[in-house]
Amino acid sequence: MTGEIRKLLESHDHVLSAQEIESAAVASGMRTMLQDAILHVVAGHTT
Repeated sequence: MTGEIRKLLESHDHVLSAQEIESAAVASGMRTMLQDAILHVVAGHTT
C-alpha cells in the first residue's frame, strides 16, 4: 500500500468503492491482474 492509497483511505468520510481504490492504485503505478497477464503473454512466459 502506497502512502497515497493510505491517505485516500484515511481521509474520506464515506466508504470508498472498489473502483475508486483501484483507480488510485493504478494512478500510483499498480498494474491490474489483466495488464500483468497480457505482459506475461507478450513476453512468452505463458499462453
